[in-house]
Amino acid sequence: MFCVQFEGYGGGGGGFDQPEAAMNPPATQGLAGFLNDGGGRAQEAPQGGAKAVAHTLTPVTIRMLQDGVQEKRQNGMNMGPDESIRVNGRELHMLTLVACVEGMQMQQLGMIVTLNDGTGRMECQMYADSDAVSNGPDFQVGDYIRVYGHLRNWNDEDRITAHRISKIENPNEIAHHTIEVAHVHLSLTGRLVKAVKASPGGGGAVPFSGGQNFAAGPPPGGAGGT
Repeated sequence: MFCVQFEGYGGGGGGFDQPEAAMNPPATQGLAGFLNDGGGRAQEAPQGGAKAVAHTLTPVTIRMLQDGVQEKRQNGMNMGPDESIRVNGRELHMLTLVACVEGMQMQQLGMIVTLNDGTGRMECQMYADSDAVSNGPDFQVGDYIRVYGHLRNWNDEDRITAHRISKIENPNEIAHHTIEVAHVHLSLTGRLVKAVKASPGGGGAVPFSGGQNFAAGPPPGGAGGT
């Protein structure tokens, strides 16, 4: 279901190992948020000692990123290079978004892409050691792309650091991403209504928005009338 999870153990090296599928997902597979009740909390490693931290890939919009940054600053917290924000009420780790390329600028250290997804505008940076930069991007201004990366802050400027950028080949993926964002947001904020399974006898209760339950079976006195 809309979920990608990769775990790492903070051993002596201080980092974590990521599966290849997490770092190099297929170009347009439309990944989305990680839905669970753990909220990315650290869990005990099977061998003890180090802790396994569940990282998440969350579908977002640029407006959600901007709102998360604004909320953090309103709470009196500064945005450092490695500081994270909260989206959907949870700490944001890796993100994915779909946006239109408004501008491209090649630099010595990499490439800067100006993105606009209809909710906001933000710059995205990809460093020169990536294939998309060294071999030249396969997209141009006006194309829609999918970005996988993290939100970073440098010199008081919020920017996405991309690990992978892929051109959108199927226009349906643009709408699909919007649906994913809404689905994950409603799920993580507890506003997604789940279907109630009927009992085997067909007399299951059907929840009503007013808080009452209406029985689906016959009344207690039988099925007859007056």
